[in-house]
Amino acid sequence: MFDPQSHETHANKTTSFLVQEHRALRFTLEKTMGEKYKLPLYRNYKEANLWWRSSKSYDANWNAEFIRQTEFRQSQPQEAFTLRVEDETLCWSQLDTSRKPYCYVSKQTRFSHDDITLAAGCHWWFSHSVIGVYQHYADALNFSLQKASEQLGEVGLRAEQNEQSITWSWHPQLGIYQNITTKEDEWTAP
Repeated sequence: MFDPQSHETHANKTTSFLVQEHRALRFTLEKTMGEKYKLPLYRNYKEANLWWRSSKSYDANWNAEFIRQTEFRQSQPQEAFTLRVEDETLCWSQLDTSRKPYCYVSKQTRFSHDDITLAAGCHWWFSHSVIGVYQHYADALNFSLQKASEQLGEVGLRAEQNEQSITWSWHPQLGIYQNITTKEDEWTAP
């Protein structure tokens, strides 16, 4: 814990997410770590110390308020895509649950496969193929290759909104990402 008089910190190492979350919350909300000590900390000037010191039990909901106000916790609607093995090839699909029986619909047009050439002397850290990983789990779980890919290959990505069209870039080593272009890119593009 932080001793404001001596400016010393003493904290026990922990791997528990719950303890780490509680420490971050307390660290953020404690008034002793504010401007008085000139330390660069999160400060939104919606002081929680008054809530903590209140004798009213309903003020304990500050944990939820802190989570609501913390920007990195804001989420957007998502949609699920699955990288499936179909006829020994990989394809991006989405499970259509609007009719029975459920079936996978191809979404290949929503993904572009990026081919990246590495510079001389550079190499990938690992050389696992996606199909090889699926095969490993199919053998371990006694699934077919297709079922293993359907069970393990799902990823949630930001959903399209308001006539927006998102094309995701995908690379077996780098994962899924969205190419974001700016006005500056227009001038620097070859």
